[in-house]
Amino acid sequence: MSAQGELARLLDKALRELGDAGRTERACRLAAQAFAVLEKEDPELAERFTGTLHHLTCVPPTRSSQTTEAGALGWAGRVASASLQQAKLPAPGLRRVLVGELGICVAHTQDGAWFAIDDTCTHEDCSLSQGDLEDHAVECPCHGSRFDLITGDVLNLPAVVPVRTHRVTVEGEAVRVEVEDG
Repeated sequence: MSAQGELARLLDKALRELGDAGRTERACRLAAQAFAVLEKEDPELAERFTGTLHHLTCVPPTRSSQTTEAGALGWAGRVASASLQQAKLPAPGLRRVLVGELGICVAHTQDGAWFAIDDTCTHEDCSLSQGDLEDHAVECPCHGSRFDLITGDVLNLPAVVPVRTHRVTVEGEAVRVEVEDG
């Protein structure tokens, strides 16, 4: 598919997603993908769309507290968090946790390090926590895109937009993931 065709497809999907109030975050990711394609193909045109894309915002739901499968969740101003017990994720391993309504892929690498990234692949709606973990990278189970757990950068196509990384702290047996608003 040509870059223009890919751009049109992604923008069309983003506009459809915006029509569904519960899918704003997905619309933002799709618009970002389209913009990344446009930046590579026509930087001048991309510059003209920059202001338009700033109107798309991904705002997590407002909650005072909630319990998820992963454990306790709480919003603290502009930061939300979830915790799980280390025993529930032996190394190496991946697990999906929810922070509000946002799926997070928590990774426990062979060397004992902990990482957290958005769980949804930026190429399509695939759960990265269902993928393969190798060293400090996760491979999407759908189309093979790989993401660096430290930076969120794309390591290989078809994805072109990085995933967000999130802060992980370990205290005793508790692993805490923090997600900043926006």
